[in-house]
Amino acid sequence: MALGFLDLLEIRAVDAFISAGVSWKDLRRIHSEARQWLGTAHPFCTNRFATDGHTIFMELREKNHGVMLWDMRDVQRVFDKVIRPFLKNVEFDSGKVPRRWWPRGKSRQVALDPRRSFGHPIIFREGIATKVLARSARANDSIEEVARWFQISPVSVLAAIDFEQALAA
Repeated sequence: MALGFLDLLEIRAVDAFISAGVSWKDLRRIHSEARQWLGTAHPFCTNRFATDGHTIFMELREKNHGVMLWDMRDVQRVFDKVIRPFLKNVEFDSGKVPRRWWPRGKSRQVALDPRRSFGHPIIFREGIATKVLARSARANDSIEEVARWFQISPVSVLAAIDFEQALAA
């Protein structure tokens, strides 16, 4: 069984909701309702959801009221501003569909982009898979040599090694 990019981001959102304290029971029901409201199989990938740890909020654009937040557990409108930490490292296109994920933040250089390297983690600027760089450095015991071979900076090789080690842990 293989997971697509949207499946991965949906799982990431579910993990964030569970970690924040949303119950599985509420999460399943909210996911089902959101699929119907938004007409998509991956509603948590739409950049419209946030949580306070008790419920999940969904942002909807309404003609007369502008942007409104809905408490999806109680299915009622709310006006409180909520924080969206689990979405801060995901880039969305103009249609609010996830385009790219920076799992450790943009400053760490590693991205997953389904249009590049089959969605595998890459050093974004250079487009080289983190696994390739990390394995090359380990096999040759030299970050500088690997950087020279791939014509990239040693900092990029270190970012790849750091990412792969964190992934393995």
